[in-house]
Amino acid sequence: MTIMHIQIPDDLKEAFEKAFPGDTIEAAVERLLRAEVSKRRPALTPRAQALLEKIRSIRESTPPTSNEEIRALRHEGRP
Repeated sequence: MTIMHIQIPDDLKEAFEKAFPGDTIEAAVERLLRAEVSKRRPALTPRAQALLEKIRSIRESTPPTSNEEIRALRHEGRP
């Protein structure tokens, strides 16, 4: 993890503390940075978007598989 040093005006710090009691400035800055990065990330091509939606629908309609089931399936086809 990287450490960033930024200066925040006192009036903004006070407004933040009133608006978000108990929240840390570090957590808020992280959320803002993540949101901005995701907004500016290039959009997926239509084909990639369609594939992503297909994967998501498969995941939603398929029950989770336990580690034990996965191990059994791996060993099932082995000699």
